[in-house]
Amino acid sequence: MGYETVSAFSAKTHFSHLLAEVKNGKQYMITKHNEPVAMLVPLESSQQSVRTRKETIDALIEFGKKNTLGKNLTLNDLKNEGRR
Repeated sequence: MGYETVSAFSAKTHFSHLLAEVKNGKQYMITKHNEPVAMLVPLESSQQSVRTRKETIDALIEFGKKNTLGKNLTLNDLKNEGRR
């Protein structure tokens, strides 16, 4: 589903209406001076892709144990390379 663009001023002015629309599944990109600054999306759709910090760390650790990157580099190798 796509989104509709709305200015920050308009979003502030019509916030209650926008919330009602979002509750029904509509999505809005909020802009300020024609630059995107935020998305207003239904809570369910935004939470589907959110991981907890622990889940992310666990996934990275598991990835590092099982995978090598490129020329047999592990995540640990890349981490240490960035510290030199």
